[in-house]
Amino acid sequence: MMKTKLKLALAGMALIPSLVSSFPSVYPTGTLIYKPEKAWGGYNLIGPSWWGDASTYMVDMNGKVVKEWKGLLGHSAKILPGGHISGQFGTIKKATAHVLDWDGNVIWKYDGAYNSHDINREGNPVGYYTPAPNMEPKVKGGRTLLNAQFRGTKGQKVRPEVMEGGPVEGNFLLEVDWEGNILWEWDINDHIDQLGLDEVAREALHGAHRFMSHNGGAAVAAGKSAVDWAHINAVSWVGPNKWYDEGDERFHPDNILWTSRNTSIIAITSRKTGEIVWKMGPDYDSDPRTRRMGPIIGSHGAHIIPVGLPGAGNLLVFDNGGWSGVGDAVPGAPHGLGTMRRHYSRVLEVNPVTLEVVWEYSAEKANHGSVRNPHQFFSPFQSNAQRLPNGNTLITEAAYGRMFEVTEDLEIVWEFVESKWRNPGGDNPVFRGYRVPYDWVPQLQRPEEVAVTPPEMKDFRFEGRGEKVARPVVLK
Repeated sequence: MMKTKLKLALAGMALIPSLVSSFPSVYPTGTLIYKPEKAWGGYNLIGPSWWGDASTYMVDMNGKVVKEWKGLLGHSAKILPGGHISGQFGTIKKATAHVLDWDGNVIWKYDGAYNSHDINREGNPVGYYTPAPNMEPKVKGGRTLLNAQFRGTKGQKVRPEVMEGGPVEGNFLLEVDWEGNILWEWDINDHIDQLGLDEVAREALHGAHRFMSHNGGAAVAAGKSAVDWAHINAVSWVGPNKWYDEGDERFHPDNILWTSRNTSIIAITSRKTGEIVWKMGPDYDSDPRTRRMGPIIGSHGAHIIPVGLPGAGNLLVFDNGGWSGVGDAVPGAPHGLGTMRRHYSRVLEVNPVTLEVVWEYSAEKANHGSVRNPHQFFSPFQSNAQRLPNGNTLITEAAYGRMFEVTEDLEIVWEFVESKWRNPGGDNPVFRGYRVPYDWVPQLQRPEEVAVTPPEMKDFRFEGRGEKVARPVVLK
């Protein structure tokens, strides 16, 4: 009972990771807020970060764990109809794409390249639920779109002409069929001249082999690792949309939208020609439309909202803040890497034609214009956003292991903090999460939904009772 009170009572606190010792070190986990009458109920897929114990799992709206997939990495985990799931097995260096049935049996895998960050199955361009007809991702057969990197396996490409001083990682976009044949392939290194990087930025990238690597600069300089200079972290088909229906060829449903975290670029590549046909970044200042928006920094999960959902056709992106971009050296980025900085996050819905921000979630917006504590919503890495059928948005704030659902008016109607602590220091990041309808998982009986209402924060205290451990109480 007391444990439940603790979970509920601290729900209003800013949820800060314990690895930052200056912030509170005690905060709740599990479901903290749930308003069934305002939320869109379903199961919630929790995709953990790379580090720690790899275990993707699913909870109901009240936070009960209803399924766990041991060893399945969370970067690209997505529930498919019938209780199937796509995801990755392996390590951060050697992850391969899989599709599993409910019992964990492998029904498909692709090991021709190391998979990184994203898997999308034909049928739905972004892999999450929409009530529109004929928009379910396929479980078997059809095409698979992968964000891939070749790291020392067959087919690795070393590209010294792109950056002097060492090899670079291939940030490949691959489309493969069910038999594993490559139907389409695109390498960002072949299109560096289309990215809008000026000479200063190019010079910064040329020296990046000394400073950017998963293994550290020394390993790169020694030729034992390659630089992940672009770091593409999201890829999806554009999908059916009103812009293409109105004649804008840039938004052909088969075109590919991708996000380069390190360069602050979100772009669409023509599947037919391989050319970049639409782009935001890396320069957000020269166009008055993107200047009003402000730079998108270190973003994750950018995609076009699928048909059948409110906002269909608009771009939805988790704009992390933190650091990204390349250019002139500044005090915080003496080598010209990570030159754009911001200490808070935003979720933006953007009209991709006019570049108008039509909806935003941020601490400032949620606090009615107050900018005293913008860092109350801040994940400088990973994270995601999903548009739900009722118009709400499910947000994954990765750094704090937090998922929450907000209405169009920014009211939080469901909130959950990851409870499977994987490291002794209390590290519980979630790469991304998704909500799926109950009927996508017929193996489970639909759970009872119980409202969760936290008490007023002013009524919560820790009270010593002459015992060894102080107990949380709610004051009357």
